[in-house]
Amino acid sequence: MSVEDLTRLGIFLVTLTVFCSVSGHKYNYDNPSEWNQEYETCRGNRQSPIGLVREESLDNTNLPKLSFNNYNLPLSMPVEAQNNGHTVQVKVNDVVDGGRPSVTGGGVSEIYEAQSFHFHWGSQNSKGSEHEIDKNKYDVELHIVHKNIRFANLNEASNDPSGILVLGIMLKKWQFIPTFRTGLNAVYDTLPYLSKYDSTQTLNETITMNSILSGLNTRQFYTYNGSLTTPPCSQAVTWFVFKDVVPIQSRYLKRFWTLYDSRNIPLLNNFRPIQERNDREVLYREGRRSTQ
Repeated sequence: MSVEDLTRLGIFLVTLTVFCSVSGHKYNYDNPSEWNQEYETCRGNRQSPIGLVREESLDNTNLPKLSFNNYNLPLSMPVEAQNNGHTVQVKVNDVVDGGRPSVTGGGVSEIYEAQSFHFHWGSQNSKGSEHEIDKNKYDVELHIVHKNIRFANLNEASNDPSGILVLGIMLKKWQFIPTFRTGLNAVYDTLPYLSKYDSTQTLNETITMNSILSGLNTRQFYTYNGSLTTPPCSQAVTWFVFKDVVPIQSRYLKRFWTLYDSRNIPLLNNFRPIQERNDREVLYREGRRSTQ
């Protein structure tokens, strides 16, 4: 093997190592409490998720509501869902006029652009939300991940305490829901095609980010400074967790339980346990429902 070939091999191995570290391909949900053995940040003092309790939160009547820009405009097609071995993730494209859905307000002064959204779920015998609200867990938790526009990408943003903003939405199983379609239904329709690791499926209809919120009351929320809930657990996230709950039909919930991870093992209980609050301030905003 020539020196040139060895050099190329060395560059490839370094690139592969960095890719695996950033993408988190090394971790699984067998024992999340052991993540800190490989990812030091996972033992930090600003970790997520946490238990959110109204009586232990500071009511802030002056906290501004969240403002959503381009959330009402259709995303450019095609929109693709992927089983990445840890969750079902949907990339957020530009909207049809070329802009991006974004969020500001809620006590943050900068603009955060939506990048993707994904889900955490349990199993037939367990609920899968990551955060707890007044000691209640829910069947699924949906995260919409946003990047501070000051940064070129999520990896860069994850190195700054204000780099990332995540909206946390609780989904609760209902046996019967009045017949109507939301953007989430379009995602649920892809799940039968995503059973295998690294499989992808294009959504069969146009969606807006408002349709992903599914009529949620976005004026009522908890907010605190935390971390990513997956390795490397970067302490770069401003969390907004809504108190309002979105219904999910039982038949759709069961579709999440049919997915497999990269080891061809059922992808179940892909949630991180509750972390220590460590005297962090949690703010609560009470707000009346408003149409997006």
